[in-house]
Amino acid sequence: MFSTRTKISRARAMSAPVLLTRRLFRRGAQADVARRGIHWMLDRAAVAIRRKSSLGYHQHRMRRVPALKSLAARAVSMIRHEGWAVFLRRSFSVRRWARIVRRTDAFAAGGDVVGTIDLPLDAISRATGGISGWALSRSGRIDRVEIFIDGRAIGYAALCMPRTDIEADLPEARVCGFHINIDPEQLPAADTMDVAFTVHLMSGEVHAFPARPLPLRADTNIDSSASSPRSAPPPATRRAERKIRIACFAHDLGYGGGQLYLQELLRQFAARAQVDCVVCSPSDGPLHRELTSLGFAVEIIPEPPRTHVDRHDQATHALGTWLLRQQFDCVLANTLSGFYAVNAAHDVRVPSLWAIHESFPLSTWSGFYTEERPGSEFLLARIKTALSRCSAVIFEAEATRQMFLAYGREDRFLKIPYGIDVSTIDRFLQTFDRGEARASLGISPKSQALLCMGTVERRKQQIFLAQAFAEILTEHRDAELLLVGDYPSSYSTALHQYLEEKGLGRGIRVIPVAPDPYPWYALADGFVLLSALESMPRSMLEAMAFGLPVLASRVFGIPELVDDGTSGLLIEPNSLRSAVEGLHKLLSLSDNEHSSMARAAREKITRDHDSHGYAEKYLALIRRLAT
Repeated sequence: MFSTRTKISRARAMSAPVLLTRRLFRRGAQADVARRGIHWMLDRAAVAIRRKSSLGYHQHRMRRVPALKSLAARAVSMIRHEGWAVFLRRSFSVRRWARIVRRTDAFAAGGDVVGTIDLPLDAISRATGGISGWALSRSGRIDRVEIFIDGRAIGYAALCMPRTDIEADLPEARVCGFHINIDPEQLPAADTMDVAFTVHLMSGEVHAFPARPLPLRADTNIDSSASSPRSAPPPATRRAERKIRIACFAHDLGYGGGQLYLQELLRQFAARAQVDCVVCSPSDGPLHRELTSLGFAVEIIPEPPRTHVDRHDQATHALGTWLLRQQFDCVLANTLSGFYAVNAAHDVRVPSLWAIHESFPLSTWSGFYTEERPGSEFLLARIKTALSRCSAVIFEAEATRQMFLAYGREDRFLKIPYGIDVSTIDRFLQTFDRGEARASLGISPKSQALLCMGTVERRKQQIFLAQAFAEILTEHRDAELLLVGDYPSSYSTALHQYLEEKGLGRGIRVIPVAPDPYPWYALADGFVLLSALESMPRSMLEAMAFGLPVLASRVFGIPELVDDGTSGLLIEPNSLRSAVEGLHKLLSLSDNEHSSMARAAREKITRDHDSHGYAEKYLALIRRLAT
């Protein structure tokens, strides 16, 4: 059952639950001890399993495999809710361990185009469904993978997902995975469905793979009804002479787009000196210092538990009590993960605003947020409840607003276009020496430097972009791709390995997260972002404000920002052929076309997306709600 390449015996795998049980019962079966014990056991298992793999022994000693961390979290939840007997029976069968340690020889069965759908393993959730698999070709590059349910096409899967379990003599083997999120409305009413896929090659060949039957699982929503509002006195009437007091909730204080959105908004608030804000986050980060320098307090407040309905509601109620005691006039929740703050505010009759940037179907995002852990099914209902309760829900793109309209009143779901401070960019450009900056990085004056600014992660699809860029290097030898936003993750590891094995280190550079991104925009000749899911990314707004022609996928709010052929170029998402053609077109622009597109992009941001305008709209809304 186990591949000989893993160098691990069945007896050794089966000893893992015994070792875990002894360790936990010796220390006591409290939740935190259980978590440490399971993480320890899985870490040791990962080392034993992957010791001979190409990822290397030392990497797994230093950093746990994310999939195993997710498995550990699920195990802890299962112990809490279903007991040790169920946990040991389900989690540590020989069959389950075989799935963890199995490695697949991609072309063992023959054929030039191979692949399969292998996740979910048993049944697909109606609430948070998603389908994953892998496809690999020896006869040509894969253009796209199309998914079918009961013979009906539902869309193209995102490509170039890391797959360290697939073995072949091709660099693409490590990034041959694909994934598609399924809207619940696309699922049939029957108890089972047939899932198939076709692989389209760049040459035009199409290879169809047989359908796989998958049962549909109707998840039970634990206490799916809305939590009842707690009885609380109305908040004290705000004194007219004091500033409006706002509690702002962020999901973390890193340099992500959503966090920078909130930082820019608060910076505009600070300039007007009309509000007093306290920023609340479950984890700390580099933005803490910048926010305090603006004069705002920062509180590290943990999120309510995600896997226990009673504890979640108790923590939400406690948060509401704190809001009331601190005499906040309004709550501003940032990103979908702030739903609990909206519910807490509603329970104590404090008005709330909720800025939603995500363009995921709600059920899909809920599955990501909870990692589909047992006991977390109630959270989808809590999120829907928050959408129906919120005083005003803010979207930066009309396409995203339309996606969420089914969950609340249309007059409360508002579009306020996202903005950036264009004047700051103008001041920066006045003193920036572009030639000196490019020379310091070894970028030739004749080179065409394309920038992709964004956290290196699956959603941004930097590996897919690198694969497309590799296709045009023979024709555009003076082109360089700058991927700015790297940080340690399994996806980053896969990206670096792919670039090394393809020999792309000279044409593609991977740069860590940049606290100051402006120099990168200023030295670039164009901007590329091929995400399959975006509302209105801050990085694209900044690139256009710097006068860069942009190439982007035609998804959600992007067409509202980029006028194809005028202020940028749009391509179809998840298609390698479309990405290659878009890159070729961007790099082939004449000087006049480049200048015209850059000017149109700059004018679009200056006219419609200056942060001074959107901050005024926020303040007007906050004043109306707070009074």
